Amino acid sequence: MNLKKIINHKPLLIIPILISTFIYYFYYDSSVDQNSAELLNESSNSITQVKTKRNNIEQKIANESVWLGNPELSEFITDMVNQLKTKHIHEIQQVNIQASLQDLRNLILERYPKEGAEVFEYIITQAFTEHAEEILALITKLDIYQAWHMENLIGLNEMNVLERDGALWEKRYKVFSNLADELWEKETDQKEYKQQVVQQTLKSLNSAKDMALNERLYILQNTIEEQYADTPQSLLINKGLMANMYFRLDSVQKDLSQMSDLQRQQTLADSRRQLGYSEENITKLTKQDKKREKRWKNGYEYMQERDQLAIHYQGDDLQHKLRDLRTEFFSHEAATIEAEEKSGFMRYERPRVYGSN
Repeated sequence: MNLKKIINHKPLLIIPILISTFIYYFYYDSSVDQNSAELLNESSNSITQVKTKRNNIEQKIANESVWLGNPELSEFITDMVNQLKTKHIHEIQQVNIQASLQDLRNLILERYPKEGAEVFEYIITQAFTEHAEEILALITKLDIYQAWHMENLIGLNEMNVLERDGALWEKRYKVFSNLADELWEKETDQKEYKQQVVQQTLKSLNSAKDMALNERLYILQNTIEEQYADTPQSLLINKGLMANMYFRLDSVQKDLSQMSDLQRQQTLADSRRQLGYSEENITKLTKQDKKREKRWKNGYEYMQERDQLAIHYQGDDLQHKLRDLRTEFFSHEAATIEAEEKSGFMRYERPRVYGSN
């Protein structure tokens, strides 16, 4: 994801759930009163940790001469600080803007796994000195809440809507106290709420590592059924749409890519059966999968040989060699592949999606 897009990003609310007035006040009153001491203690501990980090950060940076003296990293830090100030300096006091910086933190951790946490803290302290402590404390709480949600995803899915709403809001108030209302304030919008429930479920399933494929699919099916049953939109939701959403999950693709051809074929059939496909359609789709697999393997082999030709030839010689190579691998489709490449589209560099393309 582009870093500038992250900085422009208006926060996606975390698992927005529409909740009735009864559930709202019931859980607000009971959980806040019952856990007030625990909330204060937990919040105090989080803030204390952040203050400690901030007080020590300059010393940490001084000790980290490896990344401090890295010109590329220094340029990256300066650029991030300037962009954050430009985009958010007049709205950084808003809780949802602060929460959106978690995405930037995650991206920095992916880019710089070793020093990313300290780099992010340094960027925040430089960009938003007055708000740095509360930003870092909020992101710590978001990590706690999201880890809890991921750990309890299966159990939450087995609850009815009212029970799940209550459990979610109880945890939100426990972790965020009165900030929970601001973080989930848009849940009063029914349409947006339904979309975000599905989006958050997809986001959680996308990163779910230790979950069986059939469990992921069940949770997705159940979520969409709960949100769109008895609505006009339900007429637009069919097996094909559900399959497309499911098979495009990164976690599903990762699992499928690690299987043998036979095991993957059986798993795809089981998933389609769970989605409600008939045995006749499953058989047809299996044949289609085999053709796609053969085509992709042929395409990957073509790309390897194409790369080798590009190393050893240039200009007209290269173009002649590529034309012969395309004919060898694609026969009557060679002209189509050539036209695609001239336009900048490389068919076999796009993502492979098992069960879809």
